[in-house]
Amino acid sequence: MISDMHIHIRNGYQDLNILQLYANKAIEMGIGKVVFLEHGNRLSAKHSSILSNHHNIDIYKNTLSKFHDNRLKVLSGIEIDYSDDLKFRKETLDLLDYGSFDWVIGSIHSIKFDNKSNYYYAIIDLINNYPINCIGHIKLDDDYMNYQDILNEIVKKAHDKNICIEINTSDRSRWTDEQLIYMLELMKKYNTDFTIGSDAHDYNEVGYLIEKMGKKIRRIAR
Repeated sequence: MISDMHIHIRNGYQDLNILQLYANKAIEMGIGKVVFLEHGNRLSAKHSSILSNHHNIDIYKNTLSKFHDNRLKVLSGIEIDYSDDLKFRKETLDLLDYGSFDWVIGSIHSIKFDNKSNYYYAIIDLINNYPINCIGHIKLDDDYMNYQDILNEIVKKAHDKNICIEINTSDRSRWTDEQLIYMLELMKKYNTDFTIGSDAHDYNEVGYLIEKMGKKIRRIAR
């Protein structure tokens, strides 16, 4: 079954008609399983946050409970921002506890790091301190090979915590073929699971490059 494990539904959190547009696009793309999610607390005020209070979570869960399409398996989800701020972290953990989501993606957004090492150490802190199912869109720059030790640590810790690594197909976060091969080798080394997600922010983006990425991964694995 082809899955798209990272789909932002925007106003679909409260509108079944919009949600059906997302579902129809997924089915058109040959996808049988999706995670319909939205952002929780955001660090940056300029970025929208929908699942940032109990009221909106209630609306979202109620909308999903009314949505039925026998052609598609739907999981409830949330994408949380990482922060080392204890107040922000406590608020986020409260949202996760309240929402009882099927799928939680932990991502780093809107944080400026002095160097790439600190970004990767923040991912390790995310793994250690947030109850997530998946690490969203890990960024790899051209010099990623200079950080092999810490990338190994991230992938190993993800396995130890039963956390998946996301292979993101969006144009914003997609790895190069070389980076993909390297990360797949690391995940194989530590027996770490991965998911594939389009990171769609509009229904027309659902399933973007999902099938092509799956074929590429299978070809690399041979």
